[in-house]
Amino acid sequence: MTRIPAHADSIPLDIEQLLELETIKEIMARYVRFGETGDWTSFRALFTEDFAYRADAGPRASADASPVIAVEGRDTFVNAMESLLDGVVAVHQISLPEVMLTSPTTATSTWAIHDYIKTPKVGTFKGWGHITQQYVKINGEWKIRSSHTTRTLVEEEWLS
Repeated sequence: MTRIPAHADSIPLDIEQLLELETIKEIMARYVRFGETGDWTSFRALFTEDFAYRADAGPRASADASPVIAVEGRDTFVNAMESLLDGVVAVHQISLPEVMLTSPTTATSTWAIHDYIKTPKVGTFKGWGHITQQYVKINGEWKIRSSHTTRTLVEEEWLS
C-alpha cells in the first residue's frame, strides 16, 4: 500500500485514508450548498441524530439579541435553519480545510469561513472565523456529529 505523508509532523496516510479525507471535504461542500439552496432533506442526511451546533457569534434578529446560538438534535437544528433562512440570502465561503482522521470511524476538521447573510426585515450580517466539526462514520457513511463556529470579526448592519 502506498503511503503519503500528510505533513512533516504526522504519520503518513495511505490511499484509503486520503479518500476518507476527501469524502469529509465533500460533506462540508454539501453542508454549504444544501443550506444555501434550501435542500433540507439532503441537508438533514448529513448529520447524526444527536447533532449539536454552537455559534459564538451568529446572525441575530435584533441588536439586543444574544449572538450565541446553541442547538441540540439534528431535527431541531434543521427545522430551525429552514425557518430562519426562509426569504434570506445566505452566502458562505468555506476554505483552508484542516481534516484529521482520529480513528477509523471518527474525524475532526477546522475550516476558515466568511459568510454574508441578508435578511429582508433585519439587515445584513458578515462574519469571518472558523468552523470546527466532529464526524463519525456510521454504517460506512460519514456524518457530522457536532459543529462549532467561532468568529474573529463580525459586521452587522440593521435596517431599523
